[in-house]
Amino acid sequence: MAKPHWSEAFSVGDVEVDAQHRMLFELLGTLMELAAKPDATRRELTEAVHGLTTYARVHFDTEEELWMVRAPQHYVEHRRQHEAFRARAAELERDLEAGQPIDPLMLAAELQAWVVQHLMVEDQLLKPGAA
Repeated sequence: MAKPHWSEAFSVGDVEVDAQHRMLFELLGTLMELAAKPDATRRELTEAVHGLTTYARVHFDTEEELWMVRAPQHYVEHRRQHEAFRARAAELERDLEAGQPIDPLMLAAELQAWVVQHLMVEDQLLKPGAA
């Protein structure tokens, strides 16, 4: 799977949230590169997943505040989606830490697919006038 690249198509029109989205793309890119390395260790992979999910949690808090201002009618559903990601990410981290068999490329692809889809569809409702 290719490393994700930021484009203005992902922009939601908020400087802080867009900067955080760019950082998520950088962290995803790091995870994808690591997952593609045959000699990557489980520890390295665990640390990359943890870094991504920790940053996502911080980002979700910022973004949810913006949802309350720009599109409060969508806040509850959007927060539910964030909670689902948090739960799945925690499950993946537990599996990694417990030594469960895991395909690094599949793990990275799953996280990347969720983030990209979420930004391209759900977060676009944050654009001024979109909701």
